[in-house]
Amino acid sequence: MDTKLNTLLVLRVAYSTYEFITGRVGGIAYPTYEFITGRVGGIAYPTYEFITGRVGGIAYPTYEFITGRVGGIAYPTYEFITGRVGGIAYPTYEFITGRVGGIAYPTYEV
Repeated sequence: MDTKLNTLLVLRVAYSTYEFITGRVGGIAYPTYEFITGRVGGIAYPTYEFITGRVGGIAYPTYEFITGRVGGIAYPTYEFITGRVGGIAYPTYEFITGRVGGIAYPTYEV
């Protein structure tokens, strides 16, 4: 294969990977991508990643179960059952129901 063509192919693959990671195409940021991944210009925003349970656009199932959020979207039913809104426990709810993070306390229930 022609060396020049080979080099161009390698550069194209590298650039495509960069575009996927950063959400930028030709230096233009894609807001939708940045919202989904919590990355702006390829820089991860830790706060966003904590809130959504996503790191670089990859969902963490365990986090999603604990918080009742899937890709940053709250599940109202889950929040009602667990007394958690966006992963934050509501002490009043926990006192009334005897549940902490959705876990029933048998002693309290008796």
